[in-house]
Amino acid sequence: NDESEEEAKLRRMSGAPYRAPYFVSEVLYQLQNLVGPELTTRDGGLQIYTTLDLTLQERAEKLLLEDGQTKFNGEEKGEAALVASDPVSGAVRVLVGGRNYGSSPYNRAVLAKRSPGSAFKPFVYLAALNSGMVSPSTELGDEEVVFEVEGSADYKPQNYSRRFRGAVSMRDSLVDSLNVPTVKLCDMVGVESVIEMARKLGIKSSLPSSLSLALGACEVTPLEMAAAYNTIAARGIYSRPHLIVRVRNRSGNILYRHYPT
Repeated sequence: NDESEEEAKLRRMSGAPYRAPYFVSEVLYQLQNLVGPELTTRDGGLQIYTTLDLTLQERAEKLLLEDGQTKFNGEEKGEAALVASDPVSGAVRVLVGGRNYGSSPYNRAVLAKRSPGSAFKPFVYLAALNSGMVSPSTELGDEEVVFEVEGSADYKPQNYSRRFRGAVSMRDSLVDSLNVPTVKLCDMVGVESVIEMARKLGIKSSLPSSLSLALGACEVTPLEMAAAYNTIAARGIYSRPHLIVRVRNRSGNILYRHYPT
């Protein structure tokens, strides 16, 4: 496609060798595993059909690039990543692995594992609801509590506000992202049940068997979190995230086709 003046400017500013560099680089990496490295460089090339929405991709790239040029409380914001995908099919429409490909081609969207923090909490509530032990109206105590941990120091979770609200419904606890009731729920249904729910949603990374997992004390990639929230949006149906739809050789023969899982 011919680049507009604005698109060319964005590519120059990002130092990228081609459009959608983070997305394309991940496609090229996956391609070697799907069809083999020898097929990617011989026989006149390949036709690769992807899930990319170039318009959305370049809007996202511009957003991250411009946001990185501003400061937060007088300090540099550091790096960022962004993933957007279709909840029904798992097709990845946008994948941006950093603010500037030219200065850092490291693809944080698929490689960088960071703590999800409170973004992990809905997995705890889903595990609790799935257990049948609670309902959205079940009251939980938002109060000071200490959990005894065998072979380790006691665990004493705190709310972000450092204040407690007393009895709250499970629904309100999730809406207001309260820490203590969330950890109580995790303790009620068991950490392993929470881990099992996270796996069903699409989390592949190793997860610790500790109560602090309820508050996101683990490391996952942005792509994993996008896949998990996609499963929630799709009412519990997991679709494997993918960037490549199919690959043909120059003769038109299909070498690879994505099948829903």
